[in-house]
Amino acid sequence: MAGSGLRWEDQSLFRRAPGTPQRIDAMVATTTEFYATRAEGEARHNAPWTDRTGNARSGLSAVTEHVPFRKHTIIIFHRVKYGIWLEVRQGGKNAILMPTVLKVGPQLMDAIGRGWGPAVSGHG
Repeated sequence: MAGSGLRWEDQSLFRRAPGTPQRIDAMVATTTEFYATRAEGEARHNAPWTDRTGNARSGLSAVTEHVPFRKHTIIIFHRVKYGIWLEVRQGGKNAILMPTVLKVGPQLMDAIGRGWGPAVSGHG
C-alpha cells in the first residue's frame, strides 16, 4: 500500500458543511480499524506454511496508527523472531504479509471511496 492515498484539497466543501472534515476523518479512522482486523484475520487464515507450534500464525498481528487529518496507517507484522524467514526464505514461498497487503489494501481504499460517495470513488 505504500504510495496509495487520496488527498482532498477543495476547502469550499468544508466551508459549506461544518463538521465535514471531522466526520470524514472519523470515517477513515473507523474504516482503517475495521480493515486492520480483517488484514490480521486474512493473514492468519491464509498463511501458507505448515504449523508446527502455531506460534507464527497466532503471532501475525495488525495494528493501526492515526494522526488525525494527516494519515491513518495499518501495520501488519510477525511477532515471532523467525517471521522474517517465513517471508523471504525459498523465494518468498511462505510470505503472507505482502499478499495480505495486496488483497486487503484495495478493499480498504474501495471502502473509503464508497464512504465518500460516487463522485469521489468513481462508483455509480
